[in-house]
Amino acid sequence: MGEADPPPARPPAATLDALLPAAIARKAEETGVAKAGMDALSLLVLAILAGAFIGLGAMAATIMWTGTNAGMPFGAARMLGGLVFALGLILVVLGGAELFTGNSLMVMAVASRRIGLKALARAWTIVFIGNMIGALRLHTLVVQEGGYNNRNLGVNARRFFTGLWSGAFSNVPSGGRAMPASSILPGLAR
Repeated sequence: MGEADPPPARPPAATLDALLPAAIARKAEETGVAKAGMDALSLLVLAILAGAFIGLGAMAATIMWTGTNAGMPFGAARMLGGLVFALGLILVVLGGAELFTGNSLMVMAVASRRIGLKALARAWTIVFIGNMIGALRLHTLVVQEGGYNNRNLGVNARRFFTGLWSGAFSNVPSGGRAMPASSILPGLAR
């Protein structure tokens, strides 16, 4: 009589255990090292995708805000617009795209001396340019197809992109980009 085959091994059960802050910092370092080691073409393509994804979220929020001034309370309209905009961020995370604000956490790898400033500058430059290409190409496609022909939608889009562009650099010294970057930390905690 032969022995019975052992039952197949079960995959580990999913838990909700979070990492401690020191482990999150180590994971951010490891992620920074991996991103610094990516080839330029992969980094650029993923950055272009992230720019397009965020652009889709911005367009969806702009469309949602159009016409809400008269019929919806200001706070409710802004809350719904923010939730719709978050869909762009969800696409970035699920698609594994490279968004500049998420790459700002690469400073953890620099601080631990696992990558140099040259590698950091290379990755940041490629990702920033890729994000701009993706977002501006999406915007160009929408304009070419007449997507802003509705007067209210065009005015709202202009306000949104003007505010986005003027805020891109004005808030950097005060840490205005810390919120999007800190939204990546919970993902590292698992």
